[in-house]
Amino acid sequence: MAGLTWNRRTADEIWNRRGGAWFEVIDFVDMQYEGKVRPHPVPASATAAERNSRGVQLTYEQLADAKQALNTAAVYFQKLGMAAPKLPIADGKFYVFVLSNMEHAAGATGLALAADPVEGATPAGAAIVPEGTHLMLNSLEYFAPYADHPFSSKITIAHEMVHAIDQYMVITDGPKDGILEGVNKWWSEGSTDSAPQYAFQTLGYVPENTLKHGARSHTKNIGARPYDYPLTLKGVPRRMPVWVSAGLPTPADAADAAEAADDFWNYNATYFTSSFWRFLYKEEAPVKLDGGGTRPGAFELFPVLRTIQIVGTHINKARANSEWVDTGIPALDDFLRDHHPTWGATGLHRAFPAFIAHFVEWPDQVVKSRSGYLAHQKWLDCLFMDGVDKHELTPNKDITVDLTILPLAAKAIRFETPPVFSVAGDEYAPVTISVSVLDGSGQSNPIDNIHVGLRGQCLANGHSQPGRHGRVRRWSSVKATPLNRSKVNNETVLSFINVAPDPSTTRPVRIRVTVSLQVASSTGQPSYHPPPVERAEGPPVHVPPSVAPRGPEQLPIVPVEIGSEKTTLVLIKNADVVRMVNDSLDTASLMAVSRENEDGEQAAIGAAGRPVLGGPRTAEMGQAMMRSLRVELAMPTLALDHIGPVAGAEVAAEWYEPAYVALAQYGVSPGVRVETDAVQVTITSRNEGAVMGSFSADFSRGSQNVDAIFRGRIEGQFCMGIVHDEPAGDKQAPEDPSAMLPTDFFIGLARAGMSTGDIADALRDAVADMRRDEGQDEPPSRSEGGSPGVSTGATGTCTITRGEFDAWFQETYGQVSGLSSAQRSEIRGQLLENWTFTEQMICNIMGRS
Repeated sequence: MAGLTWNRRTADEIWNRRGGAWFEVIDFVDMQYEGKVRPHPVPASATAAERNSRGVQLTYEQLADAKQALNTAAVYFQKLGMAAPKLPIADGKFYVFVLSNMEHAAGATGLALAADPVEGATPAGAAIVPEGTHLMLNSLEYFAPYADHPFSSKITIAHEMVHAIDQYMVITDGPKDGILEGVNKWWSEGSTDSAPQYAFQTLGYVPENTLKHGARSHTKNIGARPYDYPLTLKGVPRRMPVWVSAGLPTPADAADAAEAADDFWNYNATYFTSSFWRFLYKEEAPVKLDGGGTRPGAFELFPVLRTIQIVGTHINKARANSEWVDTGIPALDDFLRDHHPTWGATGLHRAFPAFIAHFVEWPDQVVKSRSGYLAHQKWLDCLFMDGVDKHELTPNKDITVDLTILPLAAKAIRFETPPVFSVAGDEYAPVTISVSVLDGSGQSNPIDNIHVGLRGQCLANGHSQPGRHGRVRRWSSVKATPLNRSKVNNETVLSFINVAPDPSTTRPVRIRVTVSLQVASSTGQPSYHPPPVERAEGPPVHVPPSVAPRGPEQLPIVPVEIGSEKTTLVLIKNADVVRMVNDSLDTASLMAVSRENEDGEQAAIGAAGRPVLGGPRTAEMGQAMMRSLRVELAMPTLALDHIGPVAGAEVAAEWYEPAYVALAQYGVSPGVRVETDAVQVTITSRNEGAVMGSFSADFSRGSQNVDAIFRGRIEGQFCMGIVHDEPAGDKQAPEDPSAMLPTDFFIGLARAGMSTGDIADALRDAVADMRRDEGQDEPPSRSEGGSPGVSTGATGTCTITRGEFDAWFQETYGQVSGLSSAQRSEIRGQLLENWTFTEQMICNIMGRS
């Protein structure tokens, strides 16, 4: 051990030599670390009191086990391309020390030196073990590890090795013991703790096989921290999660409880943030293969991130929002945009929300278990320490709740979606979700901070509109049933995540959330009794009466658009038609990546049997419409919060009468329409997200029925989500256009080996060009599109031919895993219908002016 030195060149030679690195473990030297003497363990012959207070020196088998762990971890990190650790060297080996009196730390890496004097050593211990960076293991914690599995202590070794590696690898402006200057431990400990769990796979340790048991002691390795408080762990409360405190001794007083809470946030929660880093490094970090396609990530980005530099812009951004943000947030945002295969398209703005949506589903989708703390209620308690309130959602009751969401944090609600009873099988109505900003002080457009997580991904952010308190954004025709109903008590978990387009500027936002079913019920059967048709020659032609098809009593419906003067609610009494329309509007499901669910549907792009509009489905929808009763309820546009009767409403019913086809030569149309203004409407709820109420229409009493040809009644109830509110005006697209797509879109492209960053850049350029060239704040709607190959003027001199579009589309979407031909047709149709925007985007991708 004599002659310990720290030498980068020698360290690299040891690190890279054949056969792996070599380590020596010393357990007979007292060390001084952080101002305290840390005694070495005592021999097995020592008294029981000494053994209990200082631990016992390693046996031959334990020593061999520790060296194996060190060597195995070294090989793992060396293969990842990481630098040698900054540790003392002698005789061609790195030296590691086993000590006691290390408080509750299982290990530590930092400045230390031998205490003076060292037992039996001359000259003084400091000369034998000089001051420098040392890796130290806690003798008491090492043999009584924090988790009940045999690799727990080995993971500690690998974790501390990373800290030692950082001393030579981190090149930021002012590293301190491997911690980035100005960055809290959510980064230094959370990131560091993610990869070490996977360092011992060659020894047979597969983390997921252990973590799936959901043991309390595994929550650290799972990373089950409260994410309803900021990612940076700033602004946390002086209390800890109930599930954590329940397993600890009762505090003596309030001060003791507050101190224990501080320990949790400053120590435990920092390590628990490994779940976020694991998502970035492994769970959604696909690696391209030379022969095409990808494989799952395996921490390839782990060493890349550790060379990141904190620069002046990062420091300035952190200072401008120091209450919530540290320099790690802008640095990580830049890193993702520069290096990440999936989140290069979006940066942290969508990466962190996507993680929250993913982590809510993590037990079922990754480890496929609900054991222990992975059980539904316990899991939610781990992720959201302030609770996830359950709300009632019925055809007669929507959900309205106010939430305050801290920066880079999330809140969630839960509810059960009731089945539509009159439809055969398990049929569930879609929902409309609306979010309005109540308070977003200090932020230019806080509605763009809000991301909605559901079924493992974040929904696409469409246009927002002015609302009563702030801007409103709506998501309609959303499939909201849980992926695995029986495992989550049939409860849908809806998360709301607060990350601004520039994440460093994120501040608290208070929002109002409304969730409403898209469902209606109606009874009654109108009929049409036309008079005979007169002919120039011969007797009049008898036209038989026509009775409307009944259809189901209760069924899902499409969302409503509030008109400037009149609002028309449409009830189509055919479940197949409504399902096809809603499915075509549900972009999140259309672009979803494969996820298992208990129905075996895979909830994936191209899920078998999932109907969408476009291509062959158009004909199928037309046939279904011919079997349908279509009811229109038109009424004057309602003021916000209107409750009670509505005057001036009208109802029309339409259906197809096959018997009239043969009478077409006499001018009889097979399309029947009956109308009435003898209508009573009562509104029970009209908020920014939904309209609810009841109606009753008497076709025989309407003023339109002068010839007494309309008969019958129809009445019912409706709960309709609002897709757009025309009187509000001022539609505005998200500031970051990448938010206009669901996060699974980028995940799917990355898994297919495509560059999401290039696509996102082209999307942003296209939107910017549209706004500049057309003098508007948004790209044109689908109805405003042009035709392929015809320049509309918005793209300057650049035009794209149909052949170029076909080639680009095939390259972009042809290899996306799991994308069905029907859904590929739907995406293609949307691009062609919005040709002006599509043409500009492709021009930017191809580098044309």
